[in-house]
Amino acid sequence: MWRMCYDEYSYGNKNPQAVKELLREPRRHGGGRRRFLVLMGDASVDPRNYLGLDVVDYLPTKMWPRPIWQAPSDDWFADRDNDGIPELGVGRLPVRSAAEAASLVAKLAGYRKQPREADWRKRVLLVADENDTSDFEKASETVKKDLGRSGRSIRCTGDVWGRARRAGRCWPVSTAARIW
Repeated sequence: MWRMCYDEYSYGNKNPQAVKELLREPRRHGGGRRRFLVLMGDASVDPRNYLGLDVVDYLPTKMWPRPIWQAPSDDWFADRDNDGIPELGVGRLPVRSAAEAASLVAKLAGYRKQPREADWRKRVLLVADENDTSDFEKASETVKKDLGRSGRSIRCTGDVWGRARRAGRCWPVSTAARIW
């Protein structure tokens, strides 16, 4: 299917613009109004493998220029009017095979069958970057307050990570999630 998409919208070249054009197509032909977009397939920040990491780029993402390097953004696919704000909720299942996709979809479907009171539904890992153009820590604190007493949360903020890094005690977020 993707080969046909690239042939149709980008002269056979694999690029995210072709995928965005394909996603616009159903709307042009009277398709229903969509609210969500789930992309299935892993992406790589190095689709041509210049870094030699051998990460396959199954479904490319848009790379946005940043001061130091580039940052991937799947929200771009759902930004229909190119104003920087996606019109759909976007998610990606970064799978690398059909078997992995089937397993992940089954796992996600299983979550819906669990009771609303399940303990895992009340645990949240709040990660906030350093405050630069936005107050991420304040937004994180607001979410924590909204959880109320029924929810358990752990906050990892840019300031906390900065102090830990300076003190030589820096752990990645995945470690924080495991110890929680």
